[in-house]
Amino acid sequence: MKPHLLELRYDIEQHGFDSISLSETWLKPATPNRLIPVPGYRILRNDRPDGRGYGGVAVLVRDALDVTVIDSPDCQTEGSKLETLWVQIRVGKRKAMLCSLYRPPVQTTARISADLDELERQVQHILTRRSGLILLTGDVNINMADNNNSTASNRFRELLSTYSLQQHIRGPTYEPSGSTIDVICSNGSVVRSGSLHCDFSPHRWTRAIVTVPTFRPVHCSLTARCWRKLDVVEAGRLLESSDWTPVFESADPEAQWDYFVSVTLPIIDRLAPAKRSRARNPTAPPVTDATKELMSRRRSALRDGNRALYKDLNRRVKAAIRRDTSEELQRRIAAAGRSSLWRTIRPVISAKQPSRPMPTADADTMNNYFASVGTQDRSPGGLIRA
Repeated sequence: MKPHLLELRYDIEQHGFDSISLSETWLKPATPNRLIPVPGYRILRNDRPDGRGYGGVAVLVRDALDVTVIDSPDCQTEGSKLETLWVQIRVGKRKAMLCSLYRPPVQTTARISADLDELERQVQHILTRRSGLILLTGDVNINMADNNNSTASNRFRELLSTYSLQQHIRGPTYEPSGSTIDVICSNGSVVRSGSLHCDFSPHRWTRAIVTVPTFRPVHCSLTARCWRKLDVVEAGRLLESSDWTPVFESADPEAQWDYFVSVTLPIIDRLAPAKRSRARNPTAPPVTDATKELMSRRRSALRDGNRALYKDLNRRVKAAIRRDTSEELQRRIAAAGRSSLWRTIRPVISAKQPSRPMPTADADTMNNYFASVGTQDRSPGGLIRA
C-alpha cells in the first residue's frame, strides 16, 4: 500500500468511493496510520502479526460515516490462513457489515476447505449477532467466472447460496490470467456493479453501488476566530470601561470567572466574531497533463501485456507524481509566503495528533496553582520570600 499511496489517493479522488476494501496491503503492525494518510478517510487495518509485511487487509471509510470494528470468532479454523476484517458502517438508520478478506493463493483441497469453513463460521457469527446488509469483498484467489466449475468455485457458490449471498462481479478482475478472483458479495440488491482498470496493480478495481436510504454525509466544518482582525486598542478601551467591581468584591473563584467571561466574551464576539467554515481536505496528488499522458501509456502497456515497458513506465509515473507534488507545494508556499510552510506540508506528512485528555481540575485547584507560580524556588535555596 505504501509504495502506491499517491496513486491510490488519486484513484479514490477520481471514483469517489465511500468505502474501500483493500487486500494484500503489505503493512507491518509497527507502521502507524499517520504514515499512510488518505485525507477524508479513516483507515482500519488487520495486518499479519508476523511483522514481515506481507498479506494483510484494510478498510477505508469516509470520515462522515460512522464505522466500528466487529470482533470475529476467537479461535480460527485449523489449517486456515484466511485474513479478514469485519466492520460495521452505519448510514442513517441502516447499517451494513462489510468484510475485507484475503485468501492466500494455496489451491490444495485441504487449504481451500479450511479457508471456506472459516469464512462460513465468521458469516454465521455475524448473522447470529447482527442484522442488516452483509458485504463480502476482497481477493479470494478462487476463479468465480461463470464458465468455471471447479471444485473450489462450486464450494464457494454453495456457501454463498446457503446464506442468500450473491456475487455481483462479472468478468475478469485479475488481468494477467483473465480470472475473476476479486469479489463483492452481498445479501441485498445493488444499483450497479462492475470493475475498472487499476494503473498500479494487475487487479482491477471492483465496485458496487449498494441500495441505501437517502443520506447526505455531514460535511466537516471548523469554527474559528480571525485574531488578526482584532482591534487591540478598541478591545482594551472596552475592557477598561467595563465594571469589574463584582470580580474584586467576590471571594468565590468560580463566580469571578463566570463574571469575567460574561463581560469579555461579548467584546470578543463583537471585535473578532467566530465564523464557521467548511473544511476542504486535498485528497488526490496534483498531476500535470504530461504525467497523465505517462499514466495512459502505462495503462496501454499493461493492457497489451508488455511487462517490461509497463515496469519502466510505472517507475517514470511514480517519479513524475513525486515531482508534480513537490512543485505544487513549492508553488503554494511561494504564493502564500514562508509563513505558510507548515500549513502547506502538514496534509502531506500527516503529523501524529494524539487525543487530548479533558481537564479535571476545578476552579479552586486552578486558582491555587496559578497563585503559586513564581513563589517556589527550584534551586537548592528553597522558597522565595516576598
